[in-house]
Amino acid sequence: MKVLLAVGGLVAAAGLVGWADHASRPKPVDVHGWQTTGLRTDRDPMTARFHRFGEAVDAHWVSSWRGSSRDLVPYQDNRYYLTAVLRLTPGQVARLIGTRTTVATPLPGFTDAVPADPGLPGELAPHTPDAAAWVTVPALEPVLVRARQSRTYFDPAGDTVLVSGVDVRDPDEPVVTVDPWGNTTTTTPSPFAVPS
Repeated sequence: MKVLLAVGGLVAAAGLVGWADHASRPKPVDVHGWQTTGLRTDRDPMTARFHRFGEAVDAHWVSSWRGSSRDLVPYQDNRYYLTAVLRLTPGQVARLIGTRTTVATPLPGFTDAVPADPGLPGELAPHTPDAAAWVTVPALEPVLVRARQSRTYFDPAGDTVLVSGVDVRDPDEPVVTVDPWGNTTTTTPSPFAVPS
């Protein structure tokens, strides 16, 4: 009986911790049929998606998706947009780029529209370096980010990365696809060693 009470107490404590964590998260805001997180600074969700960049010492991000938190059945087009500004450890952007070809690329404009695509969420403007010399690295994009579509900009001098994508996932998760005949294929991503 004491064992059952102890186990029950542990389960209740775990439930309270999970509830408290969920309750402390900011609630999405509805903007004309789109939900948005607004500006967030927690690093764990970004570490899960962008760990191939190396350690992020600072993260600012915004996500948005179509629909409402009250919808019983979500929209079929359940894509979500994610834009993040990550400041990496000193020298990490240069180590990632290495000798790969870079292309000088200005950032798209910032906008208050939701979703911001093709621009960038206005909430992130104050968190991008003022004098950044943004570059893209076409050879790195498919290695570092897995998304339906994405754009990644690097500022080597500021050790800053700006990633904007649709349906961004962990690049190390296996991909399972099912063809029209019901055949399942699992693709395991190639390993990537983060330069340090």
